[in-house]
Amino acid sequence: MESIEQGAAHTPEEARRALEEVSATRDRLVERAAIPWWYHAGMALSLGLAISSFSMGDDRPSSLVPAGFILVPIALSWLVGKKTGVGLDFYRTTPNAVAPGWKWVGGFMLVVIVGAVLQWGFDLAWAMVAAGLAVFGLTLIYSPRIAAAMLEDLRAGRTSR
Repeated sequence: MESIEQGAAHTPEEARRALEEVSATRDRLVERAAIPWWYHAGMALSLGLAISSFSMGDDRPSSLVPAGFILVPIALSWLVGKKTGVGLDFYRTTPNAVAPGWKWVGGFMLVVIVGAVLQWGFDLAWAMVAAGLAVFGLTLIYSPRIAAAMLEDLRAGRTSR
C-alpha cells in the first residue's frame, strides 16, 4: 500500500477501493475470530471449580479462586488468540451480546448468593459445590451464546454500544 501524502488529491475511485480493502480486511479478521468449543468448556470448568472451592475445607477459598477467576480465563483467552490470530475483548460487548451477557451475570450472581446463604447462613455443607455446578451449567449455556452474538454483530458491522 502506498503512503498517502498530505494534501494530495485522491479520486473517488481510489477512496472507494481503499474503503473496500478495509472492509475486506475486517471481514477476514472476523471470520478467523471463531471461538472454539474448548474455550467455553474451560471457562465453565474454571468458574465452577472456583465457586465450588468455597466448600472444600475450612470454609475459605482455596487457590482455585484466583486460578479460576483470573489465571485460567487469561490463559484461555491467550490460547484462543494464538489459535485464531484474533483476540476478542469480552469486556466490550456488542449490541446483541448484551442480553445474554446480563442473563449470565444475573444467573451467576443469584446462584452464588443462594449458595453462600445456604452454606454459611444455614450451615448447609457443600452448598457452594452445588452453586459451582450451577455456574458450570450457566457458563456452558451462555458463553457460546454471548460469543455467537458478538461474532454475528461483528460480521454485520455492529460494534460496541
